[in-house]
Amino acid sequence: MKTKKEILLVEDTKDVLINLSEYLVMEGYHVVPARNGLEAVARLNIHLPDIILTDLLMPELDGFGLIEEIKKDPRWQRIPVVVFSARPLNAAEIQRLGVKRVLLKPCKPEVIVDAITAFC
Repeated sequence: MKTKKEILLVEDTKDVLINLSEYLVMEGYHVVPARNGLEAVARLNIHLPDIILTDLLMPELDGFGLIEEIKKDPRWQRIPVVVFSARPLNAAEIQRLGVKRVLLKPCKPEVIVDAITAFC
């Protein structure tokens, strides 16, 4: 039996978090939600997901800060990170983040699934 891939979904907008989580579950993924970077770090300290899907603009610890935390911990560095954000990024920001993929909101759930599938 195929094991479900686990996604750490980091999103502060409640409706987006719920709707995207439901879609990903229907696609066969196990979703671990986090409402900001601090919650994501707490979840990472408990269990390592197969991929991290994160927004950038969030309270507490934003996606930029979360990605910096991920880079500091060797256990987390192997986890692919896909960013989805309403904020367009320039080439220097994308390079600084060092993530696998950047998706611009609004983004169809199918596009997100395609990005996730490419990395896990």
